[in-house]
Amino acid sequence: LSALPAVQAHLADAAMALAALGPRVVAVKLGAEGAMVAPAAGELIRVPALPVKPLDTTGAGDSFDAGFLAGWLGGRSLVDCLSLGAVCGALSTLDLGGTAAQPTMDEALAALQGWSR
Repeated sequence: LSALPAVQAHLADAAMALAALGPRVVAVKLGAEGAMVAPAAGELIRVPALPVKPLDTTGAGDSFDAGFLAGWLGGRSLVDCLSLGAVCGALSTLDLGGTAAQPTMDEALAALQGWSR
């Protein structure tokens, strides 16, 4: 469903509305379509998904969260947090189960460097 432009527009509007209510950021995972973040002050940021051939999507959202939060806690920019989350989520789908392919920070950063968005 997220591939439909109208659905993505509604998700973007909802994220911006939620961000206006007080949280510093609202992140929205879009699976194979990437992700977006709505900051309380600023414009919506979107990143595409890292192109992979997934074997199992179990835990991909949790891996996205881990990557995003690692970037956030490390003081990275919002676009870098979102990109790191997208890479971690995508890489985690390359093996069966929720954690077998969960990347290390070094693996995620290497994939991030080789990814042309």
